Amino acid sequence: MSDRRNAKFALTLIDHPLKILVTGATQSIGSLLCQQLCRDHEVHGVSADLAAQQDLGDWSSELIWHHYELYDLPAMIEIFEHGYDIVICIEDAMSDTHVLPVEATANVANLAYSIGVKQLIYINDALAMGGPRKKTITEKDQWPDSPLDSQYALNCYLCEQEVWRAAAEGLPITIISTPIVVDGSKAMEEIKNALQKNRESYPMGSTGVVSLQDLKKMTLQVMRNQDAFGEKYLCIAQNVSLKDIYTYAAAQLGMDAPTKTRSKPSFIKRMLQKLLGKNQESRVIAADLSYDHTKSQEQLGFQYQSIF
Repeated sequence: MSDRRNAKFALTLIDHPLKILVTGATQSIGSLLCQQLCRDHEVHGVSADLAAQQDLGDWSSELIWHHYELYDLPAMIEIFEHGYDIVICIEDAMSDTHVLPVEATANVANLAYSIGVKQLIYINDALAMGGPRKKTITEKDQWPDSPLDSQYALNCYLCEQEVWRAAAEGLPITIISTPIVVDGSKAMEEIKNALQKNRESYPMGSTGVVSLQDLKKMTLQVMRNQDAFGEKYLCIAQNVSLKDIYTYAAAQLGMDAPTKTRSKPSFIKRMLQKLLGKNQESRVIAADLSYDHTKSQEQLGFQYQSIF
């Protein structure tokens, strides 16, 4: 980075109230972060879901709200004219095409760069790293370009590339990638919905899990941490079987745990599902996924709470 860019993005470490923008502010992690940050900082929340905002509680009145979609560029330009020290962007890659999610992420990254935001923290789904491999997935792994990856996973990947593009242009960024957040995520909602339709079986496979509190704690830890600039961290407490996750979700629903194994779909069936556009928005893959959290432990000294 040039001296001019360094000056523009210089991070002041003096403790004083910051101006922070949080997109996805009504999501589980977004609302939890906003509730914590608004105690000491001026927090602006972006959400197109007015009803969800009203369900947050009295504390949400302390935020400055902007009710727009991130892909609405004129509206986003107006929001960013307020000027911010830090932007926390919580990915929402659900779409049957990549166009809107990528446009939304590009808008946030471009505008953060244009106003000289001191740090963009991007929280996304670990599926941005693609599907199963023959080894444990680390932050260094690249998109495998598998024909079996869902449209949702591809959206996650393409959105993250917009953040890396902005980083290459000089924007200080930190990426936190999470698998399933067991106590507050749309993936868990998907699992609970699946259980209500089929109470008896669970899919074969495994993935990583983390708690909402750990995700919040890591986000706050990397905020204003210059050692975390330009870095990506997998935020995962442990790798567990999908049976464990379905059992956990069933207990939350007051249901008996499923006891039958649902076999993995064959390669041909998965290809047909992809060609027919079925199950392309799933956040939960019936496959063996394993993630490594060594980097967050060694670089951040992060300690995870046990879940199972």
